[in-house]
Amino acid sequence: MLFSLYLNDIPNIFHGIEGACTGIPSFTISHLLYADDLCLTSNSPSSMQQMLDRLSTYCRSKYSTVNTQKSVIVCFNSKGSNLPVFLYDNEQIPLSDHFKYLGMSCDKNLNLNKAAEEALKPCLASMMRIRTFLQEHKLSNRLHACAWLFKVYVIPASMYASQIWATPYLRQGHEMEKASKRVS
Repeated sequence: MLFSLYLNDIPNIFHGIEGACTGIPSFTISHLLYADDLCLTSNSPSSMQQMLDRLSTYCRSKYSTVNTQKSVIVCFNSKGSNLPVFLYDNEQIPLSDHFKYLGMSCDKNLNLNKAAEEALKPCLASMMRIRTFLQEHKLSNRLHACAWLFKVYVIPASMYASQIWATPYLRQGHEMEKASKRVS
């Protein structure tokens, strides 16, 4: 909470820089911020570099740092090797074909099937740990224990980042549909 309060003004540094296009004309998104996870988005290499420069200045003023070892640039739907170079504090940020944000894997082709497969792994791992535990402790025939362990371990593992990957608006053709239309 204290960290969030300390960085609550970070959206101001991107003011006036065009972010990534959305389905709504003249509405762009320059960044996604959740706790200490920041994702910058832009359709323009020059805007992206401008955001990185402003972020660097901001971090110096706040006496904070960006872990450039964990940072990557993904150029979505890019082909070829003639991609721009991006710098943060004169250090080149490596290009990648994928990244992970809040547990959701994204690749440069926005393949949601791959993201779904990655999201399933923690869920399956939790189920296997529970199965082993139930067998080792001879609790497999105790339905209440099975249900409780499932509720405590499997559901949270399967819900991680679900606010992103489970949204019905990710389906093609439904991006701008109003939530009120879905209520029956």
